[in-house]
Amino acid sequence: MIFFRQLQHLLPDALAWRTVTEKMLRRYLEGLAAAPADFRAFADAIYSDRFPATTRNLAAWERQFGLLAGASESARRQQLAGAWQAQGGQSPRYLQDVMQAAGFDVYLHEWWKPGIMPREAHDPHDYTEYPRFGTTQCGEPDAQCGEPDAFCNRWLVNEPRYLVNLNLTPNAPPPIPVAPARYPSFLYWGGATFPDAADVPAARRGEFERLLLKICPTHLWLVTIVHYV
Repeated sequence: MIFFRQLQHLLPDALAWRTVTEKMLRRYLEGLAAAPADFRAFADAIYSDRFPATTRNLAAWERQFGLLAGASESARRQQLAGAWQAQGGQSPRYLQDVMQAAGFDVYLHEWWKPGIMPREAHDPHDYTEYPRFGTTQCGEPDAQCGEPDAFCNRWLVNEPRYLVNLNLTPNAPPPIPVAPARYPSFLYWGGATFPDAADVPAARRGEFERLLLKICPTHLWLVTIVHYV
């Protein structure tokens, strides 16, 4: 009624403009007052949009954070909460907290073998492989360009654990270094105990990989020891 009363005060002070009884003028003003009342209710509800659990504009926030819609609304709100809480930083604990806040039960393991001094690096060849090159998928030598299994002049991504250069281009990722001096350039994501594997929902694999590539230091290469279930 607040907007209706404001409109009443704008009317001339004369008997013909009285709105105390039910007449056409009163109904007209009540109709005019409904629009700003709806706007006020909408504006008051904007506060709920500050929180992933209550926002009314879930799709808009997903576009803002570059997220793909999950399988359910609860999964979508969970992954939005992970992106929303990201404040920056590249400490191991921060990176791990970001992944777990997004709903992925994974743990970061650094390059050195625990309990060994001086520090000795894990050999990434023990936990991942370099993607093979080829012109066809599934070993079909007669596949022609345009066929679903043909990949002309491209590398074949048959090693999901080697998460490097995932940019959807035909450029091959850098090879896994042979020199042990480069082994500290790798980070490992897996279960709570290295090298146990972590379970990641297959439906969220794309989101999982994009988030890792987004938050991890760009000068390090990633090995994901996970099972997509």
